[in-house]
Amino acid sequence: MVGVVACLHRSAQRTLCALAVPVVLLAVAPLRAETIHESAVGITITVEHDGHYSVRAADPNWVFDGVLPTPASDVKIADGHDGIGDFHEISFTFGNDREGSIRSYPAKAAVLFTDRHTTQSANEAGFPTLSTSPAAPFHLSFFGKWSAFHFDLSGTEGPWVSFDDAGHSFILSPASDFMVANLNRTADDQIESRISPRIATIPQGLAHRTLLVVANGINRAFDSWGQALTDLNGKTRPANDADPSLKYLGYWTDNGAAYYYDWEQTLGYTGTLLAVKDEFAKAGVSLGYMQLDSWWYPKGENGDWDRPPEKGPQGILRYEAHPEIFPKGLAAFQNDLGLPLITHARWIDAKSPYRQQYKMSNNVITDPAYWMSVGSYLRDSGVFGYEQDWLDVQATADYKIDDQNAFMDNMALLGNRFGLSMQYCMATPRHFLQSSKYDNITTIRVSEDNFTRDKWDQFFYSSRLASALGVYPFTDVFGSNEKIHLLIATLSAGIVGVGDRIGEINGDNLLYAVRPDGVIVKPDVPAVPTDESIVNDAHDAGEPLVSFTYTDHGPMRALYVFAHPRTADRTATFTPEALGLGGNVYVYDWIAGKGRRVAGSAPFTQVIHGDPAYLVVVPEGKSGIAFLGDLGKFVPLGKKRVSELSDDGVLEARLEFAPGETSITVEGWAPSAPLVDAEEGRIGVLSFNDQTKRFRVEVFPGKAGFARIRALIPDTDKIDGPDSGINP
Repeated sequence: MVGVVACLHRSAQRTLCALAVPVVLLAVAPLRAETIHESAVGITITVEHDGHYSVRAADPNWVFDGVLPTPASDVKIADGHDGIGDFHEISFTFGNDREGSIRSYPAKAAVLFTDRHTTQSANEAGFPTLSTSPAAPFHLSFFGKWSAFHFDLSGTEGPWVSFDDAGHSFILSPASDFMVANLNRTADDQIESRISPRIATIPQGLAHRTLLVVANGINRAFDSWGQALTDLNGKTRPANDADPSLKYLGYWTDNGAAYYYDWEQTLGYTGTLLAVKDEFAKAGVSLGYMQLDSWWYPKGENGDWDRPPEKGPQGILRYEAHPEIFPKGLAAFQNDLGLPLITHARWIDAKSPYRQQYKMSNNVITDPAYWMSVGSYLRDSGVFGYEQDWLDVQATADYKIDDQNAFMDNMALLGNRFGLSMQYCMATPRHFLQSSKYDNITTIRVSEDNFTRDKWDQFFYSSRLASALGVYPFTDVFGSNEKIHLLIATLSAGIVGVGDRIGEINGDNLLYAVRPDGVIVKPDVPAVPTDESIVNDAHDAGEPLVSFTYTDHGPMRALYVFAHPRTADRTATFTPEALGLGGNVYVYDWIAGKGRRVAGSAPFTQVIHGDPAYLVVVPEGKSGIAFLGDLGKFVPLGKKRVSELSDDGVLEARLEFAPGETSITVEGWAPSAPLVDAEEGRIGVLSFNDQTKRFRVEVFPGKAGFARIRALIPDTDKIDGPDSGINP
């Protein structure tokens, strides 16, 4: 008889086939492979019984192949749901004590590998181990403190990013056990994900996970990867105003600040800090919080607070306010100051009594009782934020799975039990990845102490890593007279923190970043390098680094583009459409105060005459108006100023004012003078420049503290005529 192949469809994503024989029963070879195909995202996973497995992507057309150390048994397919979403999974057993699985998602081009040890066993080869991976010519990884970027795969803590000239990208990283995870190339040049070989034995039940994401676009890959990782680990990503450090201008006393281990001799330390708050008020800007650096607690064997930093750092003797500085205690100082605090922390000193009181590992405390005590003390002292510094070397547990987890997890109790936000400082990539587990890790330092021009590249690249994981990057401290550093900090969507000496505060500069009440007018997300710039840097082309961020008001996106040269090449290029803004746009040079209307689909070239260039790019709406917002701010359409914006033929905007703020001026481009009125609040006289086609109008708030304005063009017939000024 002739056999007929019948395919049994178990779901839309996969097909199982068996040999059907109508009359004669024939011996049939067992099924040799299981396959899942996610048609919506073009991902196909296959596991063969001989141990071969593969992941195939349709767009780009890439293949990842690996071989288990032994054949696979008990190979089966199942469905389920995790933090990322619904999944399909092929699971199997291999070796004597390991269970593996490869998981795909119908709606996301992500693949999750799991390597579970069913018994305590030696730490041998990892899974996945990829013998074949796409020949993407360029690589990016992160290494060491501040997670410094490298265009190679030297950063073994992850993630590994590979891409080509077109931006086709894949990212491989640990998805669990971040503090002891390792990516490496084996002796035969295979890509391996595993628990670090520094760990000799894997405990029973440990299930190590690895995440693979494929995308068209480098930034798209970062965002997809980071979102999948935080979703998987259950992190609620903080809003960009989630705590006082993210919402308000702050004052910092760390290395590089005026009052880092220094004070006004006539005022004393606390007197100096109390006077600082008054100085900002005199400058017309309110502070929202203050940071106390390592000087605030006793350190070393003698419990000193004022040991000069150049003599070498000492660890924490006791984590409490030093009585010489705060004779009435930290809570009393905070009450006098009237501002919430961020407090700094180091490691535990060798002479600290805590070493006898609590369970220790290396130079840190893993005992939850300590963290409960610290959390209670800080909460009762008016502290909202805890900064853990020196994470790269000194402030780390012994390199053991349990100890590494205990230190990081118990420190996170500060948020879970006491509502404290946290900042990681001197973090390595594993700490960035670890942050995907904790809701209260809101900020992370991404560059060396005391923000200066030479740190700009590092800042923007490591911001890419932080932003992907839902953490806001921090520039570190600078002076309010440093206008460009103030701009970069604002574009970070994170902390804007200055450390000026009394009498040197530049209130005019600060008001470009914040409202008079100290609220930061910021973009939605941190500024990061464009795909084009990342590819250029991978080629070592020497072109300016172009970084961007945005504000989204529904379908209306405003771009903020920062470009700085590193070589003699001072020509920066970007395409608005590639950054999410198509159609006709208006590009405004914020520094030069001029702009032009262009097509968003065409590359835009900017010659950088100074250092840097900063451009605001806004869409031309259906009304024909390109609304620039409050150009008295670095981020003129930030939601703390323009909380609502729409244009369905009539442009409408809601404008937010600080208490006591009497008026603001908004600007825009239009083909002819628009008609503007106010539904809430009122407007002054509108001015229109016939040459530049820009208008401006003063707006006054209503009784509720906001204004709502409307604008339209009286004659719309000529908007797209031959004299419209659209650049080809």
